[in-house]
Amino acid sequence: ATSTLSTESKRSKESKESEETKASAILIFDDGSGTQKTCTITHKPPGFAIRFPAMTVSRVTGPPASDHGIQEGWKLVKWGSSADALNAMDSGQEKGELRQSYVSLIQGLPKARGSIRSSQTSSAHEEKWAASIPGKWAYDLEVSVLSAQNLRDADWGGQSDPYCVVCVQGRGKTTFKTKVVKNNKSPVWNHVERVTDMHDGDQ
Repeated sequence: ATSTLSTESKRSKESKESEETKASAILIFDDGSGTQKTCTITHKPPGFAIRFPAMTVSRVTGPPASDHGIQEGWKLVKWGSSADALNAMDSGQEKGELRQSYVSLIQGLPKARGSIRSSQTSSAHEEKWAASIPGKWAYDLEVSVLSAQNLRDADWGGQSDPYCVVCVQGRGKTTFKTKVVKNNKSPVWNHVERVTDMHDGDQ
């Protein structure tokens, strides 16, 4: 019985190692000069952070990305588990679906042996690698402030001179405000502002 269990355990281990060996993520980048670079990542974390929805590399934090020569500013244009099943930025899919397909691809990879995500990792080292963990995204967020209706009279002489202030708290902290609309309780601003460096948890 002991011999049987030992053999089954060995087979299970070999099967798991075989699956890990086969798992890979094929990533195709545009390096900004019109040249496409193909990289194959076999373990997570991938060693770089992606800015969504632009799908550009915002940071390179270490291997395997650094081993492949991946650089900040490169744009991820295609990705998948095999060359026959690649997702593409120009495929017409919704941005949310594209993001999820990438996250699922990276999450499906086995962890690198000796992963820096161990409980003994120093906080400084953990922070260095945080952006390379699936789900730790940097975003470009387009904020539209359109209009307001039936505001109260805020001036001494009646009416209002309204404007809107937008604050984003977190690592991507930023503040902007619209123009002032004189003497109007139902102002229309149609103000559009792009907020960069947004992260999960910012609000």
